Amino acid sequence: MRRFIALKPQVATVALSLHRSAFARLVFRGNQMSAINTIEPSWLARALAQPGLSHWAEIDGNRLHYLEWPGPVAAPTILLVHGFRAQAHWWDFTAPLLAADFRVIALDLGGMGDSSHRAIYSHRSFADDIATVAKHAGLRDTILIGQSFGGIVAVDAAYHYPELFARTILIDSKVSFADDDHRTDGPPAHPPKMRSDRAIAQQRFRVVPEQEGIDAAILQHIAQHSLRQIDGMWTWKFDPLCAAPDLVVADQHESDMLRQLTMPVDFIYGEHSAIIPREFARRVGKCIRKGRAPIEIPDARHHILLDQPLALVATLRALLAPNVETAR
Repeated sequence: MRRFIALKPQVATVALSLHRSAFARLVFRGNQMSAINTIEPSWLARALAQPGLSHWAEIDGNRLHYLEWPGPVAAPTILLVHGFRAQAHWWDFTAPLLAADFRVIALDLGGMGDSSHRAIYSHRSFADDIATVAKHAGLRDTILIGQSFGGIVAVDAAYHYPELFARTILIDSKVSFADDDHRTDGPPAHPPKMRSDRAIAQQRFRVVPEQEGIDAAILQHIAQHSLRQIDGMWTWKFDPLCAAPDLVVADQHESDMLRQLTMPVDFIYGEHSAIIPREFARRVGKCIRKGRAPIEIPDARHHILLDQPLALVATLRALLAPNVETAR
């Protein structure tokens, strides 16, 4: 049973009564991986039984991969954007649930997932990726949702392509300010790590930043979709040269773009996020002209779509319900 506390322009919360079955627990003994208590919760089993359909678009000679969950006929569309060095399959646990009411698209940004690697990466090129997929999929008046870094480039896309998007929702995204510009913070590019054993490579998978509260079955699913094989060796799909210090950033800060957007914008963050403190979330909320922000997910950390996927789906459904008026 879901219970909603009314969403407010300041801090809103969503309370859920969730009954979880046991997740698979993965145990590594030497090079062997075994599972105990392998009963997946019913909602996760249903979600993974509805994989997205792969499609391909092209931009400047580079291929862009995206997944689609068709949803009901004539349903409004959601376009999902993953975080830095992640990929579309991070949404495999939430997209099928949203597809009960929406057509859902999730793309791989350039240099990540199954999309082509490039010589140069920029915030604007990622925004162009988003617009290219939207056009290829025939989207209009789309709801654009970005998680973490995906929310940052979603702001850029909404700013430069307002004719494609009707609404933008940011999930735990640390947008930049003139006095708080972190866009090129992060480790430098490094050669890819190659491993001969796929199981060992999967075992090395970590989310960044690392956090508690993500069940092993979810992590394992993402790890399986995060690897590619090169000359018999396994490595991560993302381009190792796609590193934060080398990104070409936008001239404007995302906070300035937000102030100019006339479409509704909502900002969601996790109560225990290592990236978004409550005061920062409130500061972002003050940049939004029309929408609901900040909205806090109780007991969630930065990777809300992984540690609190049902709470996130419930929050998105509440925001996007036809009879809910947009604040301000």
